[in-house]
Amino acid sequence: MKIICTNCNQHLEIPEELAGQTIECPACKTSLAMPAIIAAPDLVQEESPQAASSENYPIELNFKKIALAKQAMLTDCKGNLIAYARQKVLKLKEELEVFEDKSKAKIICTIRANKVIDFSAAYHFYTENEQCFGSVQRKGLLSIWKATYLVDDSSGNQYATIKEENPFAKLVDSLLGGLPFVGFVCNYIFNSSYIAKSKDGTELFRLTKVPSFWGALFKIDKLAEVTPDEETRCMMSLLMMIFLEKSRG
Repeated sequence: MKIICTNCNQHLEIPEELAGQTIECPACKTSLAMPAIIAAPDLVQEESPQAASSENYPIELNFKKIALAKQAMLTDCKGNLIAYARQKVLKLKEELEVFEDKSKAKIICTIRANKVIDFSAAYHFYTENEQCFGSVQRKGLLSIWKATYLVDDSSGNQYATIKEENPFAKLVDSLLGGLPFVGFVCNYIFNSSYIAKSKDGTELFRLTKVPSFWGALFKIDKLAEVTPDEETRCMMSLLMMIFLEKSRG
């Protein structure tokens, strides 16, 4: 049974006979509660959030312009609300909650950082039942000029990479985007984009900033056929990635 330490992100191989018990991480000594029932692969697929249909692309991601905590809505090409994401404030470890709608009655996914304010923190995706189905991690040094993120599956194996396609556009936007009038023009002209590729180089998704004076609108295009689990994992990775990139300018 493979698990990931919630404190240090260490990948651990645990004997099945320890299921339901509490163990200590050998790396950081954190106490970890083992699940009583080991989920089979089809159960993971059942409990993972549902992906959008291919017919619903491009998906629009629209950030709320004025809010204490960053908030965004995802809608399909027909204008139907797919999800509502909200960043939790006053948390030492960054956390993002994704709900079915703005009522927040039904949670789809919780994304949690494994470190406190770290440039290379990993962000794990959890279902409502606290089952981890993947993660995304920013590569610190590689992201100084061009943002680069690694997408892992539920076992901690790398599945895909997200890379910024035109870092110059984000640089100009971050430097001038906050200036009166000039910022409105920059938000409209300089539009960054990010490409998600599988390990074999197949282009899976592209997230692009849509020209707008407020710079709060993005679209997600699907470029290849993927499984529902892979699609959900990529969507959560793109969502967390753009929340982080907007926070860093």
